[in-house]
Amino acid sequence: MLLKKNWFNSLWICLCGLVPLANAQVDKAYADVIIEAYYSHANPRYEYFYGGKGDIYPLIMRPSAVLGNNDQFVSLPKGSFITVGFTDNTIIDAPNQDDLFIEEVGRAGDQAAVWVSANGKDFTYLGRAKDDKVTSFDLADIGFKKPVVAVKILGLDTRGASPGFDLVSVRALRGSVGERPSPHLIPRHVKYNPPTPPTPSKVVEVRRVVEVVNNNTTTTVTTTKKSEKPRGAADNLRKALLNSRLRSKLHTLKKKKPAPKTQKITKITTNKKTEKKKKKKKIKEAGAESRQ
Repeated sequence: MLLKKNWFNSLWICLCGLVPLANAQVDKAYADVIIEAYYSHANPRYEYFYGGKGDIYPLIMRPSAVLGNNDQFVSLPKGSFITVGFTDNTIIDAPNQDDLFIEEVGRAGDQAAVWVSANGKDFTYLGRAKDDKVTSFDLADIGFKKPVVAVKILGLDTRGASPGFDLVSVRALRGSVGERPSPHLIPRHVKYNPPTPPTPSKVVEVRRVVEVVNNNTTTTVTTTKKSEKPRGAADNLRKALLNSRLRSKLHTLKKKKPAPKTQKITKITTNKKTEKKKKKKKIKEAGAESRQ
């Protein structure tokens, strides 16, 4: 009887010890670091990532809000993306089950493209994640056999009250949780201090109109470019001519000099003087003949 009691107690202790391990494994299944993030300004109302918490939205959000098991979301309007990484574990292809799970909230028909990577640099397209549910992916569907260390999610539209794909979390099932990745796969600064991505400067279109006059004809050249440091008028004219393939005209403009107006005036005055002299001569000759 004593042996049975001791055996039961040891079994109970073992089971209690396995519970924290199971919970730790569940925690490891979530993405835990932001490798890269980019906001495309597809929603001009905001200069940075936005999202929400529960029914409160839209709010300015950091990309790190999608890490771990949380109740927040970050919206990814068209062209915006977040690349999450796994530092405590990898995602492997488990037999007879889906491996990667991406959660989204909202019912506006939002979608996102998903890629996976084994080194954080080279990505393979996995499929599309849909809205208002947890989309599951099986690595076997694309024949991806290497352990996954990074997942990239790219927004494809600007639908919904908080426009874009509302990403909540990225995780894996227990059977798909692999070993810790090699340290060189995740950069040190990303692993220990996940950076906040800088807000890209807004692209401002500047239209410059340059008129080139040659042989009484006017050619208009229009160039559209990103906002840059202010340049001089000569540099702007030169660059516009080079971009419009009018380099030869630039040289002709330098060589040709307009004729001074004084020359024309002098020519006219000399003609008038000669005419007056001729008239005076004729009058004198006519007077001399009449006297004779």
